[in-house]
Amino acid sequence: MKDVWQMDMVGRTSSERTGYATQKPEMLLERILKSCTKDGDLCADFFGGSGTLAAVAQKMGRNWITCDIGKNAVSGIKKRALQNQAHFTVLQENSMEENPGEVNLCIEKRDKSFHVILKGYSLKKEYLKTFGVKEEEAIRDIMSEDSLSLIDYWSVDFNYNGMAHQPQSVVVREKEMLEETVEDISSTGLISVCCVDVFGNVIYKTLKQAIQ
Repeated sequence: MKDVWQMDMVGRTSSERTGYATQKPEMLLERILKSCTKDGDLCADFFGGSGTLAAVAQKMGRNWITCDIGKNAVSGIKKRALQNQAHFTVLQENSMEENPGEVNLCIEKRDKSFHVILKGYSLKKEYLKTFGVKEEEAIRDIMSEDSLSLIDYWSVDFNYNGMAHQPQSVVVREKEMLEETVEDISSTGLISVCCVDVFGNVIYKTLKQAIQ
């Protein structure tokens, strides 16, 4: 790109780096959007990839829509948007029937707040069979030793309306560490938890708690 614009690609040590192979630098997308859009315009990226367009559009005050057929891409886009505290709606992702895993949670009430605690995670046998023999064995070992290391990020909606997951708390893995407990006040008694694993699988679970 330097023969046209003096601009570096996303390096290994860049704070923008998500690990997506074809990730473009935010500076490039910012320059493009400045040249052809204005505040409040709708920007679309139908090959979302690492989510750079959505991230830059959010920062620049543009509306955005993005999609991708890859689970890891969608997972990364959502993670990046959540880290940027973006407000967005997921129109479609893998259905509940396709859930390849099960998340183990518990809920504790302390004073007026609820504590949701992430206890464990397991992948179904049918899903594990989609991997090679060595990979399946390695994943089983991880599930036995530290199953939560398979969770990339998770979020909790303490006032779930039964339709849309709108989290008040978002927990993203940082430097290999993942916070396993979140707390807040629930006014509905319905609590929705969404977990995304390192393979891009999305697992939803609804907890019901009596309000006293």
